[in-house]
Amino acid sequence: MTFDPDMGKTGFARHLFRLRFRDLKLTQREFAARYGLGYPTIRALEQGETKPTPAIRLIVAAIARDPEWMADTARSLGGRCQCGELENIGCCSIELREQG
Repeated sequence: MTFDPDMGKTGFARHLFRLRFRDLKLTQREFAARYGLGYPTIRALEQGETKPTPAIRLIVAAIARDPEWMADTARSLGGRCQCGELENIGCCSIELREQG
């Protein structure tokens, strides 16, 4: 009998595990760091210890759809603009686009 690492996982936990482990070939820590998520959150979701919120479902769906874009987006969210909002999504970036 061969070992099946996602044996016993169902629903969202199974989906997340397969995305992270089989498709992206990342550890839980690598996945969390790449997408700006907490390692304990990923671990708990995969173990079925916590239920996913609508927000985490949306984030994971976006990662599944375009993992590279989501990784780039997560990396770019580190800075702050003058009004205190996150760069690339805050009001200052909108104002700059309107002026440009």
